[in-house]
Amino acid sequence: MRLDRLTEALQMVEAGYDGYSMSNNARVAYSYGKMPKSKWTKDAILDGIRAEYKEYIPEEVYAVIAKLPLGYLRDKFLETREWHHTSSMYNATDFYQIDANFLDTDTTAEGMIEFLKQDYAEWKADYEKEKAKKIAVKDSKGEFVYFRYLEWGGSRAHPRAYEREGYGYVKGDWVHFADKDGNLIGGKKGLYSNGTRIIKKLKPGETV
Repeated sequence: MRLDRLTEALQMVEAGYDGYSMSNNARVAYSYGKMPKSKWTKDAILDGIRAEYKEYIPEEVYAVIAKLPLGYLRDKFLETREWHHTSSMYNATDFYQIDANFLDTDTTAEGMIEFLKQDYAEWKADYEKEKAKKIAVKDSKGEFVYFRYLEWGGSRAHPRAYEREGYGYVKGDWVHFADKDGNLIGGKKGLYSNGTRIIKKLKPGETV
């Protein structure tokens, strides 16, 4: 084993790492039904709501909740109170659990349903606005580029910068992340931030 790899492995053991996938604390969090937002499927959230709210939510309310989209359920019925290290890069990842206080169980079934309908309408309006902004960025005269940037990992006490490369659209002072086909994937980096550098200007679908 190379010396740097051995040193990394020893650091993981000292930090309570289980292999190279996640910390021991992260595994414990999983066992208690806590996990990163991206791991929460719609079925998992619905099961979690039933387990958390139990009989305090009538069946007609559950029926309404079951028809709501995954994005809304993740944004509204999940909360984060802790983070754990994941991957061999020591990434600090937020872990989510069911929010037991989102719905007011002291009101009637009709009140809960009305609240959900109104709250979802507001969420959808905001979602559509953000979606339109992403489309506007893609449809603008922003240049499609392949660029280099820094991604921070390690621990909070010992942060480390990792050099990454990827595709994106330059819009104003930002580079918006995209896949190689030109589809926006969310996230952005400051064009003039430390470590960010344009490597090559491309056309969507063109690879480096």
